[in-house]
Parts: sequence; structure tokens; C-alpha cells
Amino acid sequence: MPHKAYFNLPEEKRERIRQAVIELFAELPYEDVTTRMIVQKAGISMGSLYQYFESKDEMYVYFIDNVAYHVDCSGAPASNRWYTNAILTDVERAFIDSMFRAPSQVLEQFYYSLETNAFRYGKRFYSSLHAEGLIPPDVDIDFYTLLQSGIAFGRLMYARSIGITSPEESRKFFKSNANTVALFGAEHATQIDQERAEQEQ
Repeated sequence: MPHKAYFNLPEEKRERIRQAVIELFAELPYEDVTTRMIVQKAGISMGSLYQYFESKDEMYVYFIDNVAYHVDCSGAPASNRWYTNAILTDVERAFIDSMFRAPSQVLEQFYYSLETNAFRYGKRFYSSLHAEGLIPPDVDIDFYTLLQSGIAFGRLMYARSIGITSPEESRKFFKSNANTVALFGAEHATQIDQERAEQEQ
């Protein structure tokens, strides 16, 4: 997460930093983007950048989460759904696509963090299944959500390993393998519930 100083910035300055990060990572390989390039594009000093973020990795992870989950620069969620192409700009889509090329150790910070909007979205979703009895009552939802995040990370790494380079291609692949995917997601919880109900009749 950014330092408090970032959230205290005027909206216009936060947006300049956001756009600089998104545009550079959308255009260039992760390794080629430098903090110097970011500050030059955003029109800020190097010293001030480190008052807002610890590192390039932190900036990347924060804005991936920011764009993918429709949050504004204050961090307030604007939607509970994963991104859709219909509401992203071309540059934002290209930025999301960069996840198929970014270093795995950077992406781990996104998938295994309890501080992201991605985690909070997942927790809300699995909490709703928990309340409906589709997840056993003694399950630790934070831990369960983190395990599901690990599965999502594994799916991304597998997609990359077979040459998939965009969310659209990834969705098509996993849809074609729905039976395998269902073993690890909410679909499996629903299936178990239905099977138990049929056995009791």
C-alpha cells in the first residue's frame, strides 16, 4: 500500500502518478521501466516518489489492484466486480495484460496480500457462500480466501507457461477446462451442496 502522503496529495497529482505508472508498464517490459522514467512522466521529483511508495514493485501491485478492481486513487472501492473490457481504456487493458509478463515474485505480492481490494472482494464473496452454508461453518474465511488467491496465482502461472498472453485467452482456456477449474472454486461448493441435497431426498 502507498504511504499516507500519497493519499494526502491533490487528486490531480495522484492521477498523474497513476497514469504514468499505467502507461509505462502498458508500453514496456516490466524490467525496462525505471523509477526515474516514472517521475519524469509524472512530473514529480525522485525524492517525493519515495515519500509515496516504497518501490517500483509496490507501485505496480497497487495500480494493478487499483485498475482491476475499479478503485479510485483514494483507495475507495467503486465496484465489487473484477474488471471488464467494457469499462477499461485500451491503455488500462494493456496494463492488465502486463500481468502475463511481470516477474512472478512481484505478482506474488498481489495474490498473497491481505491488503488488496482483490483480497477484500474475495473475502466478501466467500463470506456470502459461508453464510449460505456452501462453505463449512468452521472454515477460516481469511485463510480460505488466501488459498483461493493462491489457486488464482497458480492459474496465471500455468497460463503463462503454455503461452497465454491476455485475460481473454486465459478465460477461454479455463472455460474449456471448466470441470477441472470447478474442483477448486465456488462451483465445487455449489456442486457439493446439490449432491448432498439429492442424497437426502
